[in-house]
Amino acid sequence: MNVTTTKTSNPDFSGFLFYVKAGREFDNQVFEDAYKISLNDKQIESINAEAKNLNEGEWLQVEAETTIAEQFSAKLNDDGQNWETDEGTSFEDLAEQMGATVTYSSREYDDNGEMRRADGYQGGHISGDPIRYEFSDGSAVVVAGDGWDLEGAERYSWAGA
Repeated sequence: MNVTTTKTSNPDFSGFLFYVKAGREFDNQVFEDAYKISLNDKQIESINAEAKNLNEGEWLQVEAETTIAEQFSAKLNDDGQNWETDEGTSFEDLAEQMGATVTYSSREYDDNGEMRRADGYQGGHISGDPIRYEFSDGSAVVVAGDGWDLEGAERYSWAGA
């Protein structure tokens, strides 16, 4: 998730924006309650460091941009063992509703016998191997075995692994 901050002396309270007032600290719980997004400790520390440098009458606008995969995960309560939304929509139906493209991994081997993951097709897919659900912004969710997670740094990997 990408977090941006902007210093302003003229905050716009008419919209759905989040501000930190000079002399105050960022409140992640209030932010999470309002936007259903939780920031990590490093992001919070960075925001608070910027807020400490505000002058009287200044505000720090905080915005978080989530990927479609993060929004997908949030609908499933960010629980890689949860396969239905609170409203009863299945993982597969939600992925289709959110425009995911499904890619099945296949196993390829180099001359030394080292295996790597490559894009394959459903017919060449081995049960339990990763399946990738990519969204229009390039973000993805990966299913492997009985769980799923946001995609990690490498294709078909889990962010939390």
